[in-house]
Parts: sequence; structure tokens; C-alpha cells
Amino acid sequence: MPRTVTGIVDDLAAAGLLQRVPHPTDRRAFLVTLTDDGRRLIETLRAERQALAMQLCAGLDGPDLEAAATVVDLVAGRLAAATAHPSEAVAS
Repeated sequence: MPRTVTGIVDDLAAAGLLQRVPHPTDRRAFLVTLTDDGRRLIETLRAERQALAMQLCAGLDGPDLEAAATVVDLVAGRLAAATAHPSEAVAS
């Protein structure tokens, strides 16, 4: 069963990664902001993603990187299309 945004926000708030703040003009709404722990986690994830990208691309020259980027972009585009409209997925 898919999770709701509220459920995800509840879990992240319970983990101390974000906080809800009442909206200043709409009593029904809350603003969601990262806590210091949430900001640290985001920075850690960015650094880890960058390190992994460097590791995966180590030793590749310009033409190889361009070819790899072209293939990854193509696959990512097909994945996005397939998940947005599964019945219209391209098999080629």
C-alpha cells in the first residue's frame, strides 16, 4: 500500500529530521522544515552520493563519460515514462 505524505512526514518528525510549524494564516495547514539533524543528514547523503559518483566514474575519459551519461539519461527517461504511465511503456 502506498504511503501518504502525512505518514512520511509523521515518521520523519518522529525521527527528529523535520518539524511541523503552524501556518501563520491557515489554521488547517502546517509548514514543514528540516531540523539541524535533518540538514546534517541531507549533507551526509549528498556527500555520499558525490563520493559514489566519483568512484563509479573513476578512470573514465571524456568520451566514455559522455556515452555513459547518454545511456543513463535514456534509461532514466524510459523509467520515468514507464512509472508515470505504465500502460504506455516503450519496450524498445
